[in-house]
Amino acid sequence: ENITDEMVQKAWKLFTEVEAEGGFIESFTAGNIQARIAEVREKRLKLATQRREIFVGTNQYPNTKEQIDPDLISTSSSINGDIETLKPENGATQFEALRLSTDTFAKKNGSRPRAFLALIGNTPAMRTARAQFSGGFIGCGGFEIVDGIITESNDEALQKALDQNAEITVICGSDDDYATLGIEFAKKFKKAKNDGLLVLAGYPADAIDTLKEAGVDEFVHIRADLISTLTSFQQKLNII
Repeated sequence: ENITDEMVQKAWKLFTEVEAEGGFIESFTAGNIQARIAEVREKRLKLATQRREIFVGTNQYPNTKEQIDPDLISTSSSINGDIETLKPENGATQFEALRLSTDTFAKKNGSRPRAFLALIGNTPAMRTARAQFSGGFIGCGGFEIVDGIITESNDEALQKALDQNAEITVICGSDDDYATLGIEFAKKFKKAKNDGLLVLAGYPADAIDTLKEAGVDEFVHIRADLISTLTSFQQKLNII
């Protein structure tokens, strides 16, 4: 009942605001209706980029094996008129456009950019959780995800990553491991493969600057904006 009452109060407030603007037609002609809708739309799109609003298969649990033919996709539309119109927008469109760029690149170059999940350290639960998270996060951009394997040492994990020669290498471990093994991994990786995009799963606030100095280029974590982060990856890899 409280929620129903709150909805009634907000609806009535909106109704009186529109009436004060001269009614719906006048408000629409002035662009006020469109502005209100745009404000809500932007808030919801922002929640989606943070994966706080879920589109299964698009910004969460992507099917990384899916193959899309870019030539069959149309993204163009145009509407002309003196009054701004309401433009329907599917919340998943921004993610599909992101992935389409990678699919177009893959078709043109004959191979799909890969992200290798390098497992480091001795904390299995956190190592696995961060590998699963980063695989799902980066997979939303149409990248091929290559799962890492457990190794006996940091140097062995580094060698596995170098052998893969993937466009993106993701360090997956615990914050405690990052403070030592992560920094060591980053320094040696960049020395051997300076052009490789090196990503760290998580955001250990106390070690961010040190990790960046060691060679970490980007961080993927629950507070990261998926669209801006993956767009940055695409730019650095010359996909867009």
